[in-house]
Amino acid sequence: AGLHPRGGFAEGGPMLYSVRLVFVVLGHIWFVGTNARNYGDGNTKALHSFDVTVSNIVVKLQELEAPNTLLELYASWCPHCQRFAKHLKLVHEAIAPFPDEVGLLAIDCADKTSSPVCTNFKVAGYPTLYWGPPDTFVEVIQAGSKEARSAALKSLEKVSVARTAPAVLGFISSRIGHNITNDVEASPSAREPRTPGSLGGSSSRAPTTLPARVDFGDVQKATDLILPYGVVQELDGTTFNNVLHFYTLLARVHPLDRCRKGSLRIAQMIERTWSESTPIPSKLMEQRPCESIESGGKNALATTDESDWSACPGYTCGLWQLFHSMALNVEPHEGMIGLLTIKGMVKSLFGCSECRAHFVQAAESPAAKRVRTRRDLVLWLWKQHNSVNDRLAKEPESAATTFLYPKVQWPTVELCPSCRDGQGEWIMDHVYQYLEQFYGSQSAAVAAHKGSSVQRWLDSEVQSIEQIGLVVIVVACLGTLCLYLGSLLGIHLGARCLGKEVFVKVAAWLLVKARGKKAEHGHFY
Repeated sequence: AGLHPRGGFAEGGPMLYSVRLVFVVLGHIWFVGTNARNYGDGNTKALHSFDVTVSNIVVKLQELEAPNTLLELYASWCPHCQRFAKHLKLVHEAIAPFPDEVGLLAIDCADKTSSPVCTNFKVAGYPTLYWGPPDTFVEVIQAGSKEARSAALKSLEKVSVARTAPAVLGFISSRIGHNITNDVEASPSAREPRTPGSLGGSSSRAPTTLPARVDFGDVQKATDLILPYGVVQELDGTTFNNVLHFYTLLARVHPLDRCRKGSLRIAQMIERTWSESTPIPSKLMEQRPCESIESGGKNALATTDESDWSACPGYTCGLWQLFHSMALNVEPHEGMIGLLTIKGMVKSLFGCSECRAHFVQAAESPAAKRVRTRRDLVLWLWKQHNSVNDRLAKEPESAATTFLYPKVQWPTVELCPSCRDGQGEWIMDHVYQYLEQFYGSQSAAVAAHKGSSVQRWLDSEVQSIEQIGLVVIVVACLGTLCLYLGSLLGIHLGARCLGKEVFVKVAAWLLVKARGKKAEHGHFY
């Protein structure tokens, strides 16, 4: 029921939910005036020793002795960027003996102070690599006109090789004319043990036992970071619909009342300030739905300091927790709508290129196409999350034991002894019950919280629409009845006044004339 993520209304959905979703983006205007607060102002953690900031990038480029440089634009929260950081360190070490031939710099786009630079380079996913003369990079950053910046950007080369040290060094070697890849695999850095939290999550705390219940502080923080951390993909009607439908759905199914209210406000803002044919407004990308409206937008949990996550190692983990919590709150028949809506958000806003590609591919698989109900969606997300954990646990660069969420098949036997049978196979009914318990402490409040301001507003609007519709139907029926009775009365009076035979002749003549007029205009009975 409700708005279908691919546009229009879902087929076969009850009218009630369709009406509610339409009004999600129309009302509740008293939530508009929220104060905005920037994320990432110096709180993000640099991944490289050669990182630059918006305040010194131009100076660093001008100080380079080399005719060409490699610039990485990354996000410190991005798992793929974190894994690539070790490879880029190898690249940095390998090119160190050639400062007059090649330079290497990196900038963290998760720090919102870097937004002007990253916007100029039209970053569509992380990590992004560009190659070219330092002066051209400076022109992209400082050029006064949009046309000049675009022309400078087109003259740079976007590096599309695999994000590994050998591949990147092979690219550099092909550009400078000699091989500098010989000693990469023998570099001491390649044998350095990975410390927990150094790449896969920003916390340096040691791994501990898995939690028995989701931390809704992490869910809230991840929700608040979706737009500030977002990288908008190709602007078209699909992008607009994907973002609008995601916040429309959040306004109904987010486990926290304050986030439902804020999502409603954002959906309304999207309708009011953005259109399918225009770039997404920068003001919209600063919005955080869970910030307290009553406290003037101040929210202690809404920071980008990656060390203050309660249970998750970082943003992507928090986003998974949000998806799981959302799934348990969709209507029983809305499994496919929930999946398509989540996939649309990941496809249009999520910045980690590799992560995005994996999720979208999984969401278009045959197994995903069989999702129909809420239970299907909950279990599909759980299976997909475990699949990601399994894949990451096999990667040498991945943190197999990151903080509170080790890359293991979850729930473990200790957390849910009844979730597996004697052969270690999953018992889906027991898994689903466990997921309801794990994510349901606040999720259950969504169904029970009919007294919330959002729900009260929706209910009152639906009731008003139903009342208006009833009045319209009654008036239409009365009008039709009056027309019918009037026609009968006219026929009766005509026959009495003119006589039956004369009346029939006049009526036949009028009918012939009417048919002739219809024929002249191309209409036929």
